[in-house]
Amino acid sequence: MGEITMGKRTLSVKNLMKLLWKMEDALFISVPAGRMQRKFQKNW
Repeated sequence: MGEITMGKRTLSVKNLMKLLWKMEDALFISVPAGRMQRKFQKNW
């Protein structure tokens, strides 16, 4: 099982891993940013 078919698109495992890494990076960036925003909102 080397490929996962999503609708018409076929994602290879490598592409899937890249996608996951990008999503993880986005989460690591957005989560601390969201925490900082909440702190600032409390101060206001």
